[in-house]
Parts: sequence; structure tokens; C-alpha cells
Amino acid sequence: MKITNIHEAKTHLSRLIESVIAGKEVVMAKAGKPLVKLIPLSFKIVSSPIKIIS
Repeated sequence: MKITNIHEAKTHLSRLIESVIAGKEVVMAKAGKPLVKLIPLSFKIVSSPIKIIS
């Protein structure tokens, strides 16, 4: 788990997002106290078979 302060998070947001996508846990802290955790959203496209009736 990586803990980062808000200033560092603003400076390196793209890098932190890539870390989260790669499966690493990232926590942002203010004054040394954890505030938020970045987590990836998973999108699943559920497809159902289409029947053609003739």
C-alpha cells in the first residue's frame, strides 16, 4: 500500500492512477492521517445472446 500526501497526489496523479490500475492500493493522507483510498472501477459488459426468430 502506498500512502501519499495530497500535494504529492496532485503532482503525480497520472502515475498514481496507473499504479491503481496495475493493482496497487493508494491512500491519500492529510497531515499524516489517511483520508481517501483510490480504487479502480471495473466495468463489465454483459452481453446476452440475441435470438433471431424467423
